[in-house]
Amino acid sequence: MGNIVAFVKGALHYLGNLAFHLYKPNALKNCDHLIHVQTGDKKGAGTDANVYIRLFNETGVTSSEILLDVPFRDDLEKGTLEVFPCPMLGDFGPISRIEIWRDEAAPWDDWYVDYVMIAHVGSKTKYYFPVHRWIRSYRRYSIKEFDVVLPQHDDCHAARADELKEKRMLYEFVRQVPGLPTQVKTLPVDESFSNEYKWNIVQRKVQMLTESAITKRIIYKWTKLDDIKSMFKFKHFPVPSSVEEWQTDEHFARQRLTGVNAVMIRLCERIPDNLDVDDQMLRPFLEDKTIVQAISAKKLFYTDHKLLKGLATDEHTEVCESVYSSGDAGETNRELVLTFTFSSCAHLWPCSTCAMMEPWYRSLCNSSRRKHRRIP
Repeated sequence: MGNIVAFVKGALHYLGNLAFHLYKPNALKNCDHLIHVQTGDKKGAGTDANVYIRLFNETGVTSSEILLDVPFRDDLEKGTLEVFPCPMLGDFGPISRIEIWRDEAAPWDDWYVDYVMIAHVGSKTKYYFPVHRWIRSYRRYSIKEFDVVLPQHDDCHAARADELKEKRMLYEFVRQVPGLPTQVKTLPVDESFSNEYKWNIVQRKVQMLTESAITKRIIYKWTKLDDIKSMFKFKHFPVPSSVEEWQTDEHFARQRLTGVNAVMIRLCERIPDNLDVDDQMLRPFLEDKTIVQAISAKKLFYTDHKLLKGLATDEHTEVCESVYSSGDAGETNRELVLTFTFSSCAHLWPCSTCAMMEPWYRSLCNSSRRKHRRIP
């Protein structure tokens, strides 16, 4: 029975989309913006209510109320991304805020929205409005572009206060065991996995385990960096998008900001004692500035991995030579300092690598950027 219902719903949605494609050419003649609405995939997220939206530009000028409805289409169903034509706005300018609301015109009127995106037909400019909320009936939700605003700059204080009050009631915390962190008293429905979602997790887990087992059978020990690509052969383990640039200087520097150790990078206010560099060495990377000038202009940064010195490692673990090497079994004896410069074109670039062995010996590994490409 469930399969029949799903088939009928799918057929109706297909016919609705077909009707929209027939209706779309005429609709586009009378609009200069398209409104994209992503309904969430939570249980009961879809709605049959009448949904309205109003647009605001940067000067506070507003559009008329726009009904989000396409004839002959079952709109705003769970998990769907749908497009609605927007009446001509003329010289409206950039859209900075939207208001969205619904009524109770249908029995199944609950609605959860992921986001709204408005695209200008001519210039292709896009405006994103994250929602990630249940839309309650007859309550107007004001969403600024990217939904980012400090409390003191928010002109919808009452709405913010109401949302916070609702969240505090929904997420009531208790401490089950003295001394341990607090826990939510009752898990909200939105935080619970549906049976369908749980089944999807089980299916994906089985598929990933199968693909992983096959990969282990066919992949041998790597001898060069390009060999890493050979392990990405299946649907759930696709080749990462960064594979074409992961050995570039810019990508290496970007990892200092967005990688697993992003908190290690520091503004250089003086050259660390364990960093053996001079003006002649760094000048090619500092846009012809001296080290003192780069520090004064706050253009020089560094990461100091001295905490790796003496770090215990497994006897059979292979450690990357360029970052820290295992001398005697079970102990690392190298610390690494990397320096970076922030260029005039707003890019972070590596400029030197310095490794220190034991206190009596210090050596510069290589100041060329090519050397950095060996460092993961």
